[in-house]
Amino acid sequence: HTKMASEATSNFCKMFEDRKITDVACIGAGHVGVTTMALMADRMPDVQFTVFDDNPSSICACQAGPLPFFQPGLDDLCNKLRGNNLHFSPSLAKTVQEAQIIFVCINTPLKSGGLGDGQAADLSSWDNIARRIAQASKMECKIIVVCSTMPMNTGKTMRKVFQAADTVKHEVLCFPAFYRGGSSVQELASPSTVLLGFDDTKSGTMAYSVFTQFLSPWIPQERIVPSNLWSAELAKHAQNAMIAQRISSANAVSALCEKTGADLEEVMAVARSDSRISDGYFKASPSIGGTTLMQNMKMVVWLSEMLQLHEVAEYWQSVIEMNQYQATRFTSNIPHTMGNVKDRKVAILGFSYKPDTSDTCLSPAIT
Repeated sequence: HTKMASEATSNFCKMFEDRKITDVACIGAGHVGVTTMALMADRMPDVQFTVFDDNPSSICACQAGPLPFFQPGLDDLCNKLRGNNLHFSPSLAKTVQEAQIIFVCINTPLKSGGLGDGQAADLSSWDNIARRIAQASKMECKIIVVCSTMPMNTGKTMRKVFQAADTVKHEVLCFPAFYRGGSSVQELASPSTVLLGFDDTKSGTMAYSVFTQFLSPWIPQERIVPSNLWSAELAKHAQNAMIAQRISSANAVSALCEKTGADLEEVMAVARSDSRISDGYFKASPSIGGTTLMQNMKMVVWLSEMLQLHEVAEYWQSVIEMNQYQATRFTSNIPHTMGNVKDRKVAILGFSYKPDTSDTCLSPAIT
């Protein structure tokens, strides 16, 4: 077994040593996948980028336009690149076979039953896609780049599948997306820093070197922060947890302002003036919308419990509870303010969960 692993590592390094990257695949035609591929295709005209998705309607919409979701500037960018070096395919086998680097940008729902129901990440989709990649790769080494908001242990899960399902070496990198929906094209155009997680092994170091060189027309190497896989996986969850914490803090202050007659904007203006406190996510809202922040919060709570960090789990659980309290408080204020709401027409200004997106999933305006 050790000899086979050594030979697989050697073959991987030989395959990618001094090899020019000309074909890149992406599995998942959602916000993260399409935006990332379009930005890279724009910066790397000599590289072919192909996006695959299991949903035929998504692929058809991406092929013909307009895209099945809205991001400012993204449709125009795809119209410019579509058919040149940006392609959309319904065939996983063909997409994987032709690619040297494969980005995986798929959603991760919470478990809907059993241990961790409603809290732990359901990694079955990652397990499944790893098996399909191994089957379609036809005994050729690939660099797998996990790009979406991945749960902890995603890289380890995929690596185990690859080791069991294929005799060739596939190296897994973690490249978490830190941009925000509604401003992703602008933020991805020139990111200040990006995080890249890899295994400190011979093949892992080779994959890191190949990938950073591949990114150089888009992201200079000095802006790439190296880390191990666990750090890269946890970093995005930590960031989202702190954003949720900040929004919940603003919501808690808004409740105090409403009861005391204080002006929230004036209170927050003073807080923002402190150099130790930045001004992001400092506005109150009905509650946190979308799937990412609250889903990540629940994953962090579950991980903390599994690691016997009960006080840590309770702390982050309190942020979730504050979000639930704010939603209840906000909706109960409507009849108190309007009186009888029966037979009244109510206009909702802003139906998506945040500005400049078409995403209405778990939007406070709806729920």
